[in-house]
Amino acid sequence: MTSGLDLEECCALIGESAGVVFRALDGLGHEAVRFWTGASDAGSLPAAADTDVLESAIMAELTSSVVPMNGCGVVFAPGLIRDRDLIMQWFRHDSHGRIRRLSLDFNPSSERFYDYTRMGWFRVPRDEGRPTIVGPYVDIHGSDFYVMTFAIPLTSNGRFLGIAGADLALVEVERELTSPLRGLDVEALLITEEGRILAANTPSWIPGNLMPRNPDRPIREAKVPNTSAEWKVVLLGDTM
Repeated sequence: MTSGLDLEECCALIGESAGVVFRALDGLGHEAVRFWTGASDAGSLPAAADTDVLESAIMAELTSSVVPMNGCGVVFAPGLIRDRDLIMQWFRHDSHGRIRRLSLDFNPSSERFYDYTRMGWFRVPRDEGRPTIVGPYVDIHGSDFYVMTFAIPLTSNGRFLGIAGADLALVEVERELTSPLRGLDVEALLITEEGRILAANTPSWIPGNLMPRNPDRPIREAKVPNTSAEWKVVLLGDTM
């Protein structure tokens, strides 16, 4: 393999790829904040039915060719919608490529109660005020395959309103992120904070699996910047 990148350049390119997703969510986030503040400034909290106005902005992101999203939407913090404690406007592509609304059970007394306030993609923007990337994990409530969730916080005058987010299939994330790794002349992995593999520049590693804690080769590593996630590129052994 011919070397074209060093480790830091590779990390910078991966960080830029992740930034494309966050920037795509900025417009949707702006629409959601404008919607809620408009109703609030008029003297009342919006109703659940009013949130349907966000559907067109969500559809625009889902059908855009810029980022291949599997799902996308807005998730509101509790207490912001007058007739619903938990509510999200979320749409996704089904197995036939059709766009469907995601329907979840927000009844606390139900066995299938889905409490999104406990999910990392909601907690980090709420508690730390920053974007986040969660996964890969199997989305049992939606697509039933490995996804990555990207989320940005929505705020107004310092008040947390919720998140705008997107699910990307791991295979799509891997495809985008493998290209910078292939510019290295050493076997390389992109891993998450918990050591789960996102992408590799050889077929020896399976995305979604955990990297061994003690690989049998010397390693070098560097953090990927600008992702708001603890991603690292790990170089294994000598030049290929």
